[in-house]
Amino acid sequence: MKNDYIDIVTIARDKLLAAIDSDCSEEEVHQLFSENPIVFGLNEKLRYSNSLLEGMISKFPISPDRIPDFILINLGIELTQTPHSISIIELKRVNAKLFLDHNRMSKDLNDSWMECIESFRILGLNYQDFLRRLINKITDDFEYKKYLEYLKRGVLDDTKRFNSYYPRIPRIQSKIIIGRRKSLTNDDLLRIQELSASTNWAIGIETYDSIIDRLNHIIQYYVYHKKDKE
Repeated sequence: MKNDYIDIVTIARDKLLAAIDSDCSEEEVHQLFSENPIVFGLNEKLRYSNSLLEGMISKFPISPDRIPDFILINLGIELTQTPHSISIIELKRVNAKLFLDHNRMSKDLNDSWMECIESFRILGLNYQDFLRRLINKITDDFEYKKYLEYLKRGVLDDTKRFNSYYPRIPRIQSKIIIGRRKSLTNDDLLRIQELSASTNWAIGIETYDSIIDRLNHIIQYYVYHKKDKE
């Protein structure tokens, strides 16, 4: 089982590395991510495990005019102390610059930053409707439909308002994936941390190289422990 998992991670890592080294388009990156959920740490697009529903949904509309690349979900189906979260993922150009002179955000980064803020604004006005639509979408795609009733009761009660007696309202976060690390200076890396901190880490910024790093870490971890057992 571990060997199969490492094969999946390695294949995804190699495909992503080849794609970003060739300055692929946003559409090509989106397709690659959609076909390889392991880049988000997921074995499957939707899975139920240990009372949690984890997965990713592509192009799910926050509003008719605001459609992010992916929504990542981590929702408790049964009563659990595990934090519940929904992450909005925005993919931007592989060869995009993040900053101009004097630490000013580039157009690509600024546009995606404003998209994240707009997503939060819309969700602030229509969060219940968004959660209801999201749960219905999961119900359509998810084979374990019986578990979704627990999720619906856990987040929304019969009046379709937040259930104050069983509070498990997911935290919303956004992440922008953009550009390459080689284009960043030390000041740029510090600026990324400052920008995320200014939103209490509600908006994160990372390069495609950061995803490669995580996949490499998984591979190295299993290789190290495999040698340790031999």
